[in-house]
Amino acid sequence: MSTRVAAKSVLFGVATILILLLGTSIAYASPLLAGCGLPGDLNNDGRVNIADIMLVANCWRSTDPADIASYDSDGDGDIDIVDIMLVAKEWGNSCAVAPWTIDTSGLDTDPAMRDLAAAAGFRWMRTFINWRGIEPNAPVNGQHTYNWPDGLFNVYRNDRRLAPLVVVAAPNPTWAAVSYDPRYCGPIDPAHLDDFGEFVYQLVARYADVASYWAFYNEQDNWTDRTSDHDAGGCWGGHGAEYAQMLAVAWDAAHSANPDAQVIFGGVAYEPVWNQGVHWDRLFFRDAFRYMHDNPGPGYVDLILANQYNAYRDDWDGGSSTLPANQEIIAKFHQAVSDASFNPNVPGAYSIARWQSAYGLDKPMGASEVGSQVTSGCSDVPTCEEVQARHAVHVNVRGLAAGLKIISWYTLVDKPTDSLKYGLVRSDLTLRPAYTAYQVLTQQLDGYEFDQQLVVSGKPNIQAYRFDRDGVKKLVLWRDSGEKLKSQSTTATETMAVSAAQLGTWTGQVRVTNKLGNAQTVSGPSSVNLTFSSDPIYVEAY
Repeated sequence: MSTRVAAKSVLFGVATILILLLGTSIAYASPLLAGCGLPGDLNNDGRVNIADIMLVANCWRSTDPADIASYDSDGDGDIDIVDIMLVAKEWGNSCAVAPWTIDTSGLDTDPAMRDLAAAAGFRWMRTFINWRGIEPNAPVNGQHTYNWPDGLFNVYRNDRRLAPLVVVAAPNPTWAAVSYDPRYCGPIDPAHLDDFGEFVYQLVARYADVASYWAFYNEQDNWTDRTSDHDAGGCWGGHGAEYAQMLAVAWDAAHSANPDAQVIFGGVAYEPVWNQGVHWDRLFFRDAFRYMHDNPGPGYVDLILANQYNAYRDDWDGGSSTLPANQEIIAKFHQAVSDASFNPNVPGAYSIARWQSAYGLDKPMGASEVGSQVTSGCSDVPTCEEVQARHAVHVNVRGLAAGLKIISWYTLVDKPTDSLKYGLVRSDLTLRPAYTAYQVLTQQLDGYEFDQQLVVSGKPNIQAYRFDRDGVKKLVLWRDSGEKLKSQSTTATETMAVSAAQLGTWTGQVRVTNKLGNAQTVSGPSSVNLTFSSDPIYVEAY
C-alpha cells in the first residue's frame, strides 16, 4: 500500500505545482468544451481533475495532428506546459453530466456503433471487462502478470465523444474463486482479496486518464450456488456481506490509484416480487448494506446501480391507484408502495432508497439497464416498436426526475443471440423509431435540469414533468393509465391547459414537439389546451 500512497502523493504534488503557477493570465484559443460544456473537462466525466491533466501531459510535444487538435488549448501549434496549465486552471470545477448511457453488447470498439451512439446523443457507453481475461494465472512469488486490454481503452482515449462506464464482471480467475462457486462469477477466496485489490489498483491507475467510473459485477444478486443459471456478469446471491467486503477492497484500491475514481455497486436485477427469488437473491441489498453499516470504513461505494424494466412496474408503483406520483422507475429507486410496510427480514418490493435509509446510507443511484423489447407483448412488431419509442422518453424523463446519475438503455443494436430484440437499431442497422426518439430527447433536454412534477387536479392520468434551463421552462407531457405500457391504450387521450402558470411566462403561443421531432405552434390569448396520448410531447413558450 505504501507504493500506492507514494504514487498518489506524486500526482497531487504535480497538480499542486501546476495550480500554484496559475497566477499568469493565459487565454484559450477556443473553449475546452466537453460533455457538459465544462472548460478543461477533457474526458467528459463532468469534473476537472488529474485525469484531464494527464491527457495533456501524455501528449507532451506531440506533433500528431489529432493530439494538436484535442490538446493544444492556446492554439500555438504545440503541446506544452501552457496547455497543461490551462486545464489545471479549471481544477476542481464540476458540472452535471447528462445520464444518457448505452449498452452495445460488446460492440463499443466498432466505429459504426460509436457513430450511432454519439449521433443519438449518448454521453456514456457501458463496456465490460473481466479479471480472468486480464490475469488468468495466479501471481508467482507476489509478482502479477496482466494482459491489459489497452486496445479497448485506446478506442475511448482516441474518441472522446463517449465516456466509458466500465463493468468489471465475471468470470473471476479460477485460482481466485471460492470452491462453492461452480461458475466463477461470485465470491472471491478471502486468501486472494489482496490480489484482487492489487488488480483493481493497477487497472484504475493504468486507465485513469480515460476512465473513472468502475462498476463491480452485473446482476450479481444472481444466486452463487447454481451449476447453470442466468449469468449476466455476476453471481453473489446469498453472499451480500462478502460482496460488500469485496467493495471495500475495490474502493480502497481504486481511490488510492485515482482519488476521483467512482466505485459503483454493480447493477442488480432486484425483482423480488416478479421473480420470487428463483434467479435473484431478494435480500441482497439487506445483507450488503447491513455489512457496510456494521463495519464502517473509509468507503464502500460512490454510486448504486439497479435495472428497471417497464413490464414489472406494478410491483413498485402499485398500478393506477397511486397515479400520478412515484411511477415506474421513480418508485423502484425512491418511493415504492411497499415502503410503508418495510421489513428487512421479509422480501418485498421496497425502494432502493428505503433500503439505504435503513442502514444509514445516502448514495446517488443510477439505472444500469432500462429498455423495451419489440418481439412480443403487442399485436404486431410495428406497434411494439412504437411503444418502445414512447418508453424511451418516459423512462428517461422519470429517471431525470428521480435524480439518477446513469440511465443506461439496453441495447443499441439487436443481439443476434437474443430472441428478444431490445435494440434501438435493428441487426441490419436500420433505425427503429426509438433511436430517433432518443435523438430528440437528448436535444430537447440538453442543458435542462428537472424542476418538478406538475399535478393536474382531477386528472391523475396526466404525467407532466417540468424542466428548467436558466429560467426557461419546458414541459414533457403524456398520458399514463398505470399499467405496463404494452397493456395501455395507444390512442386514449387527456387534455391539459397550459399557461404561464406552467411555463413561467406567456408569449401567446407554444411550440409542441413530438417524440420524433415534428413540431407545431399552438396559439392562445392566455393559455392553450393540449391533447395528448401516451405518445409524449415537449412543450415550451415560443
